[in-house]
Amino acid sequence: MRPKHFSIENGIFFLTVRCAHGMKPFLIDIACETYLIVLQEKLRDFNSTLFAYVLMPDHMHLLLQLPEKVSLNKLMNHINGTSARKVNNVLGSTGVKFWQGGFHDVYVRRPKDFAIKVNYIHNNPVKAEIVQRPEDHAFSSAKFYKKKFGTAIFQAGEFNQFSLDGITSEVQDIWQ
Repeated sequence: MRPKHFSIENGIFFLTVRCAHGMKPFLIDIACETYLIVLQEKLRDFNSTLFAYVLMPDHMHLLLQLPEKVSLNKLMNHINGTSARKVNNVLGSTGVKFWQGGFHDVYVRRPKDFAIKVNYIHNNPVKAEIVQRPEDHAFSSAKFYKKKFGTAIFQAGEFNQFSLDGITSEVQDIWQ
């Protein structure tokens, strides 16, 4: 039995969602673009902030801040439900189960953990040998971090001297 997800208002969560049946829709650019449009719309609708993301062929990772008065389940149900319908539509596979069901979440408590999760997200396509450098992956926030901070990968220990609020205030608009 899967443990229940807990929600903490304004909490920062690292999320993983897998595609169903070994599908790899995020090998197709239009599927990635469609998913990101939905993600951006839903996060705006719920007043949630996205700090990092990556779309891999068969799964995705998000690092986001949960808004007030919205449960993690509700937010993810809206994102996953809408994205499944829209991505299936552009791929011509309407009615096909898109997501595996559910999601994995980790609550981020410390600045060092924030850096570790950003690094994990950005290194995922490098580890999978999709790209050589994190910022080369087209569907990742690594490009934003490289442009803003000069790097997409951080020394996690250096983050201990900052507050989580201070760090997140620097990473408010990854959609640029």
